[in-house]
Order: sequence, then structure tokens, then C-alpha cells
Amino acid sequence: MKREIEDSSFEPDWETPLTVTVTAASIIDTVFATAFSVHTGLESCINNELAVVDVAAPEDNGGNFSRYVEQEYSEDSDPEATWHDWTVELKIGEIYVVGHWWARTSGSPADWEWCAKEAEQAFRQASLFVGKRVRKGLVVEHTSWSSERGPPVHHLAPPPRARSQGAPKAGPTRASGDGPSRRGGPGNRMVEAAGIEPASAGTPPSALHA
Repeated sequence: MKREIEDSSFEPDWETPLTVTVTAASIIDTVFATAFSVHTGLESCINNELAVVDVAAPEDNGGNFSRYVEQEYSEDSDPEATWHDWTVELKIGEIYVVGHWWARTSGSPADWEWCAKEAEQAFRQASLFVGKRVRKGLVVEHTSWSSERGPPVHHLAPPPRARSQGAPKAGPTRASGDGPSRRGGPGNRMVEAAGIEPASAGTPPSALHA
């Protein structure tokens, strides 16, 4: 059956601003679900002098951005204890929403790999809020769909679907639950997570065998 082109006059312009309401809590529960520490603020908690990796994904038309930073620092009480901190911050309007993962610089390679993987995944997800794609390797793409593939092409009407036989089978269900509270206090740069063990999927390898 021949497919007909849809009437393009009813398709909104691609540059039409869209509005969606999100809260810091919803971002924390999704983007920073595996972070060891999370907090909000009115300014960045990152110390640029401690940064060893710094990648930003800025919004094209606005002051919003997401940022991935790796920092290294020593504890004041124990200068021999050096930590590597993976920080992802998302700035929307005047609010910073931040997640931290960390491991000792002398820690196991498995812990380092886990923290890096979780932080990079969070950075990719946070960058979607500012309209940016981030590929593996922390490569921020600044090209648009139309610049890669030409002018917008209106979709063709899909072919008719075959009528299904019988009632659809019920899909699998899963239980839901509230995760642990990991909110940091005002001005706290690093706030420990609450003493509730996260699920094993969001737990660094060394903690599973502790």
C-alpha cells in the first residue's frame, strides 16, 4: 500500500521552545541515583585548582550547562590519604544540582572503573537537559540533527498494523521503593551518604565483598 506524506502544515516548528517542570529531587533520583553524595547550591562546589579533568556541555542559547570534573585532594586530618573525586554538576537557572563519586588514589582499579563509569553516565544524562549529546570518551557533540542530515524531512505515514489475535499478554512487573536519602547540607562540599546500603547494581565492587 502506498504511503502518503503527512500534511506538514500541522507540524510545529523544530525551534519552538518547550517547557517541562523538573525538580532537583527528580534529577537526583534519576541522574545521580548511584552517587555517594548529592547536594544543591547556588554556586559551584568545584575547586578549579584541584581539577585534573574538566569537561563542560553548555546550552546553546542560555546559561545552563552540565559539567564533568575529576578532582584530587588530601584530607586535612590525614595528608597521606589522597582521594580522587568524580563530580557531575548540572546548572539550571540559578540552581546547581551535584553528584559525587570518590575512591582513594591507592584504591582498587575496579572501584576506579565503577566510579568513572557511573559519573560518565550521569554526565551524558545531565547533558540532555541542556540539549547536548555526549559520546563515550566524554566527547561533547555540538552538531544538530539538521546539520548532519539536511533540512527537516516530514515523516511518512506508517503502514497499517496487522490486527493482533487474542488479548495481549501481561508484561513483567517490578516492585518499586524509595531509595536512601543522600542530601548534603548547605555549603557542604562533600557530604556522606546516609547509612543505607544501595542496591548491588549501584554499589562499587569493593563494597560488595566488604
